[in-house]
Amino acid sequence: MKASVDKEIKAVVIWATPLHMDDLGSKKQEEDYPLPPEVFFEDLPKHRLLPLLPKVSNCLVIHGEKDELVPVEQALGIFGSLGIPKEIHMIGGADHRLLDPAHRQRAIELSVEWFKKYF
Repeated sequence: MKASVDKEIKAVVIWATPLHMDDLGSKKQEEDYPLPPEVFFEDLPKHRLLPLLPKVSNCLVIHGEKDELVPVEQALGIFGSLGIPKEIHMIGGADHRLLDPAHRQRAIELSVEWFKKYF
């Protein structure tokens, strides 16, 4: 994560970001929601988010309460490991892709507010 090493990055907002994706390959493949290709899963062990998170500050975590792909516990794990300042917002009833226009609009509004605060 570039924000852990680049001090020029003033603010970060993440939506539905997994802390780890080791079990993603076991998720059910759906026609309208394809999983990444096999090479993606082969590359995963080279990238670990957890050791980088304490070096990331000014981060807003946005996550859907009903995320079917990335469990809420992973968002809480990211949030707990981040440097400060930080905030977390769970969008009630929202799925992973924030398909409901109201959920997506809320995430956009929260993101814009966060960036205005730090820019």
